[in-house]
Amino acid sequence: MRQSEEMKRRGGGMDREIVARYTNQPARMPAGARDAIEAAWSGAPVQLYALADLDARLRLSETWVALGPEHLAIARRGAAGHDPRHEDAPAEWEIHSVPRSAIRAVSESPGLSGTGLSFLAEPDDPPLATVRYTHRQRRAMENLRFVVEEQLRGRHIVASEPDETYAGSVAAPIREAQAMVAGSRVAVIWRLLGYLRPYRKEVTIGLAAAGLITLVSLIPPYLAGYLLDDVIQPVQDGTLDVSRGALAAWIAVGAMALVYVVRQAGALVRLRMLSVLGEWVARDLRTELYEHLQRLSMSFYMRKKTGSIITRVSSDTDRLWEFLAFGVVDVSLSLVMLAGLGIVLLTLDWKLGLVMTAPVPVFCWASGAGASQITARDHVSSIGTARSAVLAVGAELPSTGLWERENGVEWREARTASAG
Repeated sequence: MRQSEEMKRRGGGMDREIVARYTNQPARMPAGARDAIEAAWSGAPVQLYALADLDARLRLSETWVALGPEHLAIARRGAAGHDPRHEDAPAEWEIHSVPRSAIRAVSESPGLSGTGLSFLAEPDDPPLATVRYTHRQRRAMENLRFVVEEQLRGRHIVASEPDETYAGSVAAPIREAQAMVAGSRVAVIWRLLGYLRPYRKEVTIGLAAAGLITLVSLIPPYLAGYLLDDVIQPVQDGTLDVSRGALAAWIAVGAMALVYVVRQAGALVRLRMLSVLGEWVARDLRTELYEHLQRLSMSFYMRKKTGSIITRVSSDTDRLWEFLAFGVVDVSLSLVMLAGLGIVLLTLDWKLGLVMTAPVPVFCWASGAGASQITARDHVSSIGTARSAVLAVGAELPSTGLWERENGVEWREARTASAG
């Protein structure tokens, strides 16, 4: 629990850095706007907020929509020409507050340039408030809309940590887009390994058991060589007494049996620990995915097929946890086995061992280079496929700002190729 809270705090700070770096909007609600809203609410706190960055004429503007315990407020800047990136600069705020109890419905009007969101009272009355926003603000607005609609259904939801919620909603599509076009696959793997961080103890025990299995697996060949060279051959040549040779043989056989028992015990511990770990990782993946699905709009479910969503939830998460729980261990075991065999060969005969182990780095390099050439031709289509996967869970890619200047070339090439 503490680890989860610590990860959330770190993630909130990173999300604010992403918003500040890749967008031209504030990373949190300006202090002046928050103070003005809470003053209008007689000191009641802001529980959730979002930025509506379009005005009635669909021009870029700065309007904050805030939700409190009993009110919904619309805060617009009264000072013309204010730079929204300088969130601490002084400005006059116009506050329009509406009691949450007066809201009877929420209406969404999607468009090409943006979306309109209206908070309605009685059917024949004009809207209590209407805001417009670009696709970049969609997730934050959907969070706010979800809380209001749940209240209309009789379920009261208290939102916490509004700054982290807002920053995470704006930064999430940028995170996913960066991961999708990342040139380094190692960075993506490190990101996936983050799901193992809360379970360091289980991972350590599983790796230790797997390492023990690998190490003891190197002992039987050494014992077999000892029997052939130092026991059987000397007995046949008459240089070793038969009784002493039999005793040495029984000791070697007993050692092999002990190695077998140790291997089975290590395998039992490994399978148990990694199987449980895999279920925990799958639980975390699916919980995160379910929470994300709950925040999506009804229009998303109207556009997407149920089968594709079920595949994301079940099959894709299964493949991920299988990689995290077993793939990482298998790769580690392969490296340990390779190093162990090299050491054994060098110990028995350093000349033969050097001949056998020297080409290994060359083979590894050739294998990696061949794999890179094979995947290079599919790189653009893979980015297009990843784009479809991200959009399948409602991710919106930013279209302006520093992100496009840093990653736009590769993304535009991928988008053009996938469209063709």
